Amino acid sequence: VGQPMMKFVSDAMALRKRHKVLRLGWANVLHEDRNNGVVAVERTLDGEERVIVVLNAGRNCFQDSQYGVYVGGGGYDLHEIFTSQKPEYDGWQGQHSNQGRAIPVYDGKIYINLPTQSAMVFSAATA
Repeated sequence: VGQPMMKFVSDAMALRKRHKVLRLGWANVLHEDRNNGVVAVERTLDGEERVIVVLNAGRNCFQDSQYGVYVGGGGYDLHEIFTSQKPEYDGWQGQHSNQGRAIPVYDGKIYINLPTQSAMVFSAATA
């Protein structure tokens, strides 16, 4: 196993440790796009914390914040706290994540960059 994979696994384990909701709590499917192979699941823990996990198992890449994911509600921002396609994990070249920017929830959706075959985690917290 190479350094990029070791870094990916280490960061994923640290994410689980930092966010109790990824170890406990409930999972609810919020968004399912069978044509593109995309699913979004919310993880909640008794009002303590909520994260949204978006998985793109498809071969399409969505950039320029063009992919809409239903997350419910509105009037708040989400922040990307993890992506499987970071450059240090040897992620896809030229495909951008959403790191470093607030993503407003508008009409129940966030509009994001979604790299090919990726996993992303979003939270209302900026941790």
